[in-house]
Amino acid sequence: MKFRIMIRLVIISLPLFCLVNCFKDADKFNSIFEVILSDKLISESDLSNYMKSSDLRIIRNSVYAKYGYLFKSDDLKEFFSKVSWYKGKLQNVDNLLTQNDKINVKLISYKESNAEIQEFLSLPSDNLPRDSSRIYFGFWHDSPVVASGWGNTLSFFPNGKVIARFNTMDCGKRLLAYIGSWQVEKDNLSITYTFKEHVEGGEFVQAYGSCASDKELVNGQVKVSKINPPMQIEYKVSSVPIDRYYYNPQDLPLFQFGNARYWKLNDDPNYY
Repeated sequence: MKFRIMIRLVIISLPLFCLVNCFKDADKFNSIFEVILSDKLISESDLSNYMKSSDLRIIRNSVYAKYGYLFKSDDLKEFFSKVSWYKGKLQNVDNLLTQNDKINVKLISYKESNAEIQEFLSLPSDNLPRDSSRIYFGFWHDSPVVASGWGNTLSFFPNGKVIARFNTMDCGKRLLAYIGSWQVEKDNLSITYTFKEHVEGGEFVQAYGSCASDKELVNGQVKVSKINPPMQIEYKVSSVPIDRYYYNPQDLPLFQFGNARYWKLNDDPNYY
């Protein structure tokens, strides 16, 4: 009899427990929600406590939630249904966003994409690079020197992950980086890119400053998207001998990946 009563108590108390605890994490967003609801600009320090991409996704979507956007994804529907100030009523709220909203979304999107990349990079690959591949670990640049910005770069991580970033002086590009996995067999470098970092939306304006392009893409939203199917690339790799005809001031490791030459500027792949 006591056993039956205990079971009934547990079953009855579960929904109440969920109401109290399943969304208690929502409280951690209160301070950042206050900034967004008051139409103030978010600072880097405001986001310093939110390192997970899932948290940053909620914060980014709270900008739309404050205008009553009707979310399509079930997890966002469920989360914001528990937020007292949210009243879903509109299919599109883009025309309601203030200038501060747009700036906030841009900053949050950038942080969110970086968090997604770091979360992916922290996962081990199915095939870890061999010890003989240690020479590749680090940060590679398509020039031995850095002028007013980075050129094309490759970051090879010891856990088998890789990031290929594109020329930062091309201010009009939409594609920012590819992220994936790598391994080397003899003189063959195999890379599988599974994610891309890119810019959606925005507008093109006249470029100034360190931009090498005529146009600059502004007010876009940085996103990380899955590449489906994954993009596979094979490179023939060779070490390039240093000679007096090739500028290499610090005797940096110099390799040729396919048709492109890269110098290893640092052993830390996060040197970028």
